[in-house]
Amino acid sequence: MAKKLSRQVEDYIITDILPVEKGNFFSNRFFYQFLIDSDIDNFKIDNDNFYTSLFNRGFHASPLKFKTKNREGFREIGILNPISMIESFYFISSCGNNIIDSIQKNNKYSIRVPYKYKSLLYKYNSGKSVYYSNEEERQQLLISLESSGTFYRHKPYKILTKYLKGEKNLFQNDKYSFFIKFDIENFFGSIYTHTYNWLVTNNPLDAIKLKNMKSIYTTIDGFLQNINGAKTNGIVVGPELSRLLAEFLLVNIEQKIDVEIISKGFTWHKDYEISRFVDDYYLYTNDESVAEIILSIFKANFNEYNLKINDSKTKRLKTSDFTNKVINECSIITNDYIIPIFEVDSPSRHFYSSVRNKVQILINEIGEKERVSSYMLSTIVRKIENVKDMAEKINKKELTNLCFYLVSLNPNYNSIQKLVTICNNLLKFENFDKEYIEHAIYRFSDKIFNSYINDWINFLIFIGIEDINISKEFEDKFISSYLSDKDNIEPKSVAGLLIYLKISENKIDRSDYYEKINNLVRENIKIINKNEFFLDKNCWWIIIFSNCPYSEFYALKREIDLFLNQLKIKNASEKKDLGQNVKAMTLEFLLSGQGFIEWEFSNKDIYSKYYFYTRKRTLFNPDMFDPLEISY
Repeated sequence: MAKKLSRQVEDYIITDILPVEKGNFFSNRFFYQFLIDSDIDNFKIDNDNFYTSLFNRGFHASPLKFKTKNREGFREIGILNPISMIESFYFISSCGNNIIDSIQKNNKYSIRVPYKYKSLLYKYNSGKSVYYSNEEERQQLLISLESSGTFYRHKPYKILTKYLKGEKNLFQNDKYSFFIKFDIENFFGSIYTHTYNWLVTNNPLDAIKLKNMKSIYTTIDGFLQNINGAKTNGIVVGPELSRLLAEFLLVNIEQKIDVEIISKGFTWHKDYEISRFVDDYYLYTNDESVAEIILSIFKANFNEYNLKINDSKTKRLKTSDFTNKVINECSIITNDYIIPIFEVDSPSRHFYSSVRNKVQILINEIGEKERVSSYMLSTIVRKIENVKDMAEKINKKELTNLCFYLVSLNPNYNSIQKLVTICNNLLKFENFDKEYIEHAIYRFSDKIFNSYINDWINFLIFIGIEDINISKEFEDKFISSYLSDKDNIEPKSVAGLLIYLKISENKIDRSDYYEKINNLVRENIKIINKNEFFLDKNCWWIIIFSNCPYSEFYALKREIDLFLNQLKIKNASEKKDLGQNVKAMTLEFLLSGQGFIEWEFSNKDIYSKYYFYTRKRTLFNPDMFDPLEISY
């Protein structure tokens, strides 16, 4: 009988603090292992001043910010600074259980509630004494954990679609005659860190009284400032950690709202029901006037915490008139036109034009092209990963064009990840011609390779790995324009471009690009404030390029090492506290030759180790664990 395996709190560093949109070549795995080897949880902490020693100004640090496309245009995603990653570990270690318990105890509306995992199939319950039979297996497990894991499981629904298609939502639509859907405008960006103090004072002016109290609310306030460059307005968007703390905030606000609703004489499960997924609210009643009163209570209470309901997206509908038209219509198209592509008795092998026309008609009728694209791409991903014997009968050219067309409707990070998965599977088919992908790229390039480089950089690297031909002219069109975009350029995406350039340098001379990138990195390093290194957003040019192994960057690497050694000496000369120890540990890691970028991200098997299956998270490769021999 297999032994039950347990999770360690250090795992939070690799599961919940990186955004999904981080890029495949950015990884916490090496930092995670470095911290475990360094006995991160054995750092001396002043128990008498536990909270003040942990979550103070010594941990101020700037995240790496980048833009990604969404329905409203774009949103800004953040990757936590390395010292913020460590502070997050301390935060969850000291406060995580209390936060989870509080959410579960006080929740009434949320349908995405975090619960502690009791076990996970990769750890044996023997402290840190975990050994793998070889390094490849260990890394494979960590890749899966980083790509698919969350430290907490979420019940009853992890994704919104499950609720909308599930029994609970169906019951609410049957029981009630009217509902209002609303959300909070710019939710994460609108959270003011001090509002966590206001939760206990109910008066912003009184929050100052909590300044030196050992309060979880004060701790969250300070912690959120620390990990977001000392800012009080807005919290870092992207990490699961942010969603956890946002959940804690809303559950606390909703307690006050609930008391006010009850004071109006309204009874839960009789007069109204509310389901909330993150900041999406579904308010059900049998009386429109009751719904409007409850909505006004939400508005008034949110205003007290600097939050505002998005009136432009608020929808009022009779449940009898409500049908999830996107899902229903997409189901019809996929069942009638897409799924048959993968069946033996497919009625037609020439399907691209007919499916495209059906999709376009649907979008013209109801809009929602993002959801239509996501639904159909997900269907294709599921089907193509299970296709074996039928592979030779599929019209692969038509399927390739269809997938690229669907991505062109909604060229964001998630849809392009699905495209990578699909193309990777197509290339495994016998008699598949790479020209199908090359022609599709040429056909849809202007729509897919948009201004949000983070959305498509993984696909570009995939193109390089698989030796898919694109012209130098085509390449210059989007690479040169990005490298000259001073307002939006950021080091992680530059690193991704560099990985692609190295992979494909056998085809085209890259010396001009190498020179540009060298100069770009140097320019940004020159303006770093050494006295506030981790708080200076330009520190990321050091963090990202500290372990670049390419020969064209040896001189730059020596300059970075000199810079880091000077910081190390400076840090050692300052008064020792936990913050200084954390900074010293981080500098040691950056000087170790390890880092956060996988510069040799060119192994063709890399995409078989983890899948881009769902909208929000990747999934484990179910076949991965069978051959592994984990020893203790």
